[in-house]
Amino acid sequence: TIEEIVQRFITELESQGLKYEAYFKMSLATSMRRSEACSLQWSEEVLHIRRNVVKLSGQPILVKEPKTRAGVRVVYLSKELCKLLRVWQKESVWEKEQRGEGGLEEEDYLFRQPGGDPMVPSTFTFRFKKILREGNLPDNLNVHSLRHTNASMLIAQG
Repeated sequence: TIEEIVQRFITELESQGLKYEAYFKMSLATSMRRSEACSLQWSEEVLHIRRNVVKLSGQPILVKEPKTRAGVRVVYLSKELCKLLRVWQKESVWEKEQRGEGGLEEEDYLFRQPGGDPMVPSTFTFRFKKILREGNLPDNLNVHSLRHTNASMLIAQG
């Protein structure tokens, strides 16, 4: 069942590093698009979806407005996800300080490259496929399927 696959995927996440665990658990919990998650900046308990990250081959990273007005929204997080993001935030502060860049700022991206640019969505697609292979999970899944999994689980609970 899809629930069993999700549980196996979550188990695999816990061996992938905090960045990937936070990113994919947030995707599962919120139905966010890859580009939306990459464009998030640090905040408290509420995530404001206001932009997307786009990376075309041979082009610089572009942070732009969502395609439609419905793309601008607020996403509320569970206590468990907030706790995970706080741990990720502490690790992000440590990493930034180790590079001599000072502490995190509100404008910093949750999922950033060294130097401050947002992570590119395809980075998470590559890692997703790696997690599927290592966890012996169905290889016909994709990052976008996490959004549908969230919707399916919410409908089943409702």
